Amino acid sequence: MPGAGWGIVDTAGVPKAPFYALARASAPVALLLSDKGLDGYSVELVNDGPARSGTIRVVLHASRGSHEFERTVNAPANGSIALTVDSIVGTFTDVNHAYRFGSRTYSAVTVAFLDDSGVEVTRTTALVGAQSRQNTVGLNAEVIETDSGTWELTVRSEWPAQYVCVDIDGFEVSDSWFHLAPNGPRTLTLVSRGPAAPRGHVRALNSVERASVAPRP
Repeated sequence: MPGAGWGIVDTAGVPKAPFYALARASAPVALLLSDKGLDGYSVELVNDGPARSGTIRVVLHASRGSHEFERTVNAPANGSIALTVDSIVGTFTDVNHAYRFGSRTYSAVTVAFLDDSGVEVTRTTALVGAQSRQNTVGLNAEVIETDSGTWELTVRSEWPAQYVCVDIDGFEVSDSWFHLAPNGPRTLTLVSRGPAAPRGHVRALNSVERASVAPRP
């Protein structure tokens, strides 16, 4: 009989929230972003395949816009490289607000790895500080059909969105339950299990208001 369980998929085979976190951490190329307190954020690029080179891009999201920094890296075969956000930025930033110098400067940090051709391979986002539940974080979702049965869903937020979840019945989504930085859109792939167009909503743990998902007429 269907009931509560410890698995990462439910009785219908639909992924639960931990499935997506495990999928991101277990990908052949993964970025791990960790808050080290007074040492700031550490960035580890894990590569489970042949040696590859590319660029790590760090975006610091502040109330008055974002600041972007890049560093060229070489990841060894079946190995990893570890850096800090401050080493990529080139100066002390206190991104995680560990030192409490005045009010908090940044609301989120996004780290992405791009290959030599500039194509994004993977990304991760951390939200700075505790996220209180509020009426809205300005979620917005747009969906377009790219192929028969395949759709692209672009999700945006005006403020930091904690654990963004895509709820669309009848579709498999490429990612869900992720943090979303302000004005840092994420484009996901939806694959249909049937002939219907995607209809549902996108929600965040720290937001009462949801964003509707429906094709444009």
